[in-house]
Amino acid sequence: MSSLRVIKWEKPTRGRYKCNIDASFTSQCNRVGIGEALGLLHAIWWVHVLQLGSVDFAMDSKTVVDHFHNKETVLTEVENVLKECNRMFSLLRDN
Repeated sequence: MSSLRVIKWEKPTRGRYKCNIDASFTSQCNRVGIGEALGLLHAIWWVHVLQLGSVDFAMDSKTVVDHFHNKETVLTEVENVLKECNRMFSLLRDN
């Protein structure tokens, strides 16, 4: 029996953009974390290049989100990607 989640899209706050990052792989690969981290890195880069300003990033990988916000989560393959995400996000925030 599969569980179904009902997800309702919410539009961003007035004057902001919304960027939804999602990745999927076969269950044998177990690579969703690295896929979403790489998706976030590329999305942050595009926001910077396009100079979009205020953007809300949405993800469904709790592990990646927690690690990005410096909660204590151990991620071996994803750690360096998320460090780069944080570095680039800091640049966006400063600009």
